[in-house]
Amino acid sequence: MPEKRVISSCCTGCGCVRLRAVFEIRDQPVVSNYRFSSTRRAAGIRRADIELVRCSACGLVFNAAFDASAVPYDRAYENQQDFSATFDRHATDVALWIAGKIRSRSPHVLEIGCGKGVFLRRLVGITRGRGTGYDTSYEKTEEAFPNINIRREYLRPERVNEAADAIVVRHVVEHIGPIGSFLADLAEIARRSGGPPVFVETPRLEWIVRTRSAWDIFYEHCNYFTEASLESLCRKAGFYLRARRRVFGGQYQLLELRLSSAPKRRCAGPDGTRISMHALRHLGPAAWRHQAAQIDRLRRGGPWVLWGAGAKGVCIANRLPVELPAKVIDINPAKQGSFVPGAAVPVVAPSARALSGVKLVVIANPSYRFEIKKALRGFAYAGRIHVLSKNRS
Repeated sequence: MPEKRVISSCCTGCGCVRLRAVFEIRDQPVVSNYRFSSTRRAAGIRRADIELVRCSACGLVFNAAFDASAVPYDRAYENQQDFSATFDRHATDVALWIAGKIRSRSPHVLEIGCGKGVFLRRLVGITRGRGTGYDTSYEKTEEAFPNINIRREYLRPERVNEAADAIVVRHVVEHIGPIGSFLADLAEIARRSGGPPVFVETPRLEWIVRTRSAWDIFYEHCNYFTEASLESLCRKAGFYLRARRRVFGGQYQLLELRLSSAPKRRCAGPDGTRISMHALRHLGPAAWRHQAAQIDRLRRGGPWVLWGAGAKGVCIANRLPVELPAKVIDINPAKQGSFVPGAAVPVVAPSARALSGVKLVVIANPSYRFEIKKALRGFAYAGRIHVLSKNRS
């Protein structure tokens, strides 16, 4: 892949022309968390290339070929994870940490990219305040949620007309192509909201590289942040870092940001974590060949299933150079009965019947391994289990 030499190529606005190619992934489904009701529709999903590059100035790794219009975040988008007890504990831990940072006794919480509103309801319940959420994928239900107003739209700075005591942006920044502009808008939203703390949660590139989790590189995520690169970009946008935690087994980073009185006009410089180009390339074809060989050896020619129809699972089903899984198991009822984007593998509920005759269960996310193994014991599953990656902070 040729080196990029267009100044505007870096989506941070840092003006860098030193964009070094990492690797290219061709013909990938542009959505991971979409529900398709037929194999025809799932297989016919639009595909595009991923051109992963690293900016030598700001340290950001991103998809230089990303087209934001290819990913429709509408009501068919489904990425709820709270059906898992493991993820539920994580979300509660994050909500309690955020609540402990809010000084108001009855706070107004603003969440940008709130999805179906699950986390916002949790945080408002803990703080006993009120919440306003924004997300184009929100689905209005008949259930009433007191003190919560969710709008199916993007929030622009000029639309802010009331103060907030906290702003939450969870698992959004990795989806935003022009990330420099988004963070600048986020700072302006914070200013117009009275300068509350801003909380950002997103995957850690350090974890992806150290665990060689190549299945964490997919089209919906156009940005991949190290701790240093994200902090640098937030400082450039007008924030300073008040606190940071590694959460969910080190997979995610959680930041508390405050508005700075003197925002930096330039990035801090090269990424202090020094993730090398060689390390990044370990996420390429060799990682897939290694996992394919392990799965082939463990299943011994028999059928295998994948547990987890989230983005990791969808990526694995589409890119693993081995016979497709017979099915993908997921505990989210909204995904059951659908088909995986691209690969068109059926998504089913966990049950003894779904596991009948299965020789190998592959667990896509190591954070869920204990929960899944417990469920497998309950179904009297006697086959093999293979966990991809290992949690390492």
